[in-house]
Amino acid sequence: MKKKRTPETQLQYELGTCSKQNDLKKAISLYNSALTQNLRLSHHHFNSILHLCSSPESLSSPNKSFALENGFRVFEHMQSNKIPPTEATITQVARLAAAKNDPDYAFELVKSARDKGVLPRLRTYGPALLKYCENLRVEEAYGVEEHMKGNGVKLEEGELSALLRVSAEVGREGKVYEYLSKLRGVVRGVSEETAGVVEKWFQGVKAAEVGVEEWDVVKEWIDSHSVYEAIVDGANIGLYQQNFSEGGFSITQQLEAVVMELYTRNKRWPLVVLHKKRLRAFQENPSTQKLLEEWLSQGILYATPSGSNDDWYWLYAAVKMKCLLVTNDEMRDHIFELLGSSFFLQWKERHQVHYTFVKGVPNLKMPPTYSILIQESENGSWHIPIASENTDEFSRSWLCITRPSSFSNSSNLGESMHVTSKNCSNGREVSHHSSENGVSSLTGKRKERDPSPSRLH
Repeated sequence: MKKKRTPETQLQYELGTCSKQNDLKKAISLYNSALTQNLRLSHHHFNSILHLCSSPESLSSPNKSFALENGFRVFEHMQSNKIPPTEATITQVARLAAAKNDPDYAFELVKSARDKGVLPRLRTYGPALLKYCENLRVEEAYGVEEHMKGNGVKLEEGELSALLRVSAEVGREGKVYEYLSKLRGVVRGVSEETAGVVEKWFQGVKAAEVGVEEWDVVKEWIDSHSVYEAIVDGANIGLYQQNFSEGGFSITQQLEAVVMELYTRNKRWPLVVLHKKRLRAFQENPSTQKLLEEWLSQGILYATPSGSNDDWYWLYAAVKMKCLLVTNDEMRDHIFELLGSSFFLQWKERHQVHYTFVKGVPNLKMPPTYSILIQESENGSWHIPIASENTDEFSRSWLCITRPSSFSNSSNLGESMHVTSKNCSNGREVSHHSSENGVSSLTGKRKERDPSPSRLH
């Protein structure tokens, strides 16, 4: 004998049937009936109705206004009942907001997701991002992408194509090439729609004018200011962990703190690279205007040109000046652009300074004093790092192979090598010597820790 369904279970079953048949009007009728019966509705009931209200069929039909009106009514009822939203809830209401041409509300919903214990996904961001692009609200679209980065959400072709299109339409050439680069890392081939966007850009006059004069100005400026020991990625630090509803670009609490920390270390100012659009906004703010004017007058701040990608400017400056680069950006997009990607990774390891903040105080993680790679010295000794999840250079084990000092003499070619397994955290050295009969013996001894396994660089 089948167990009799409760009214709430029966409602969920009937709403499921409505979803299969895409019958929004029947679902709303069931919902209204449930309200009159004072049924105990769960997020499953609400999400089923919101799914129907936000479906492409409902939002593209003559019943669009009906779908929007009832969709927001259901969501408000859900909130008044203090039923926590799920990722599906936020995604569906964001779609309703975008259909109402209100991407701001769609984005606000996404930004509040973490506060509600919800981890947004690509589909959660889609409505706000695509509607901003459609409305040519390019800065807001870029803001959505920044928020996605903060939550570890990666763009796919559809979103990249939209960002590529809006960047091309408003003449943001730097962003066009940035998204082309990102697209190359996501897909091996593009859709006809994306191909059309790319073709239209390269057929335009703007593509032929991009960047040469502005880039020459930057190079000349850097050539005449090669006195810095550190370059600071201003946007990366200012936006660090700001992906919450009240978050925003932090100059005084984060960016200024890092600048002062670098100055305290060696009494030399770093160079902060910041996009001109951000600089203009902060210069209009009384709380940050004075600080930025001081940085500009002292040569601490460089504003990159409008329409360009500031990443290339701070990267070029750091390489050109042979100095440190303070950023948590792993520069994966740029590795594709550089022919010597293995060399670039080595350079990044030796020059990139990562950072965190502990109670508002910056903690800079300086690059290792030597390269974490297989090395051979001029006298034929080898230093081989042993793979480990521990990134602390002083806790890493190395295999150190030392040739006899007289190895250059051909009569000593038969002498054994001295092999040590060295752990930098405790100075322990394990020695392997080849015995006369070819069997290795193992001896262990303690030794003062060297400052580094190798002083090759």
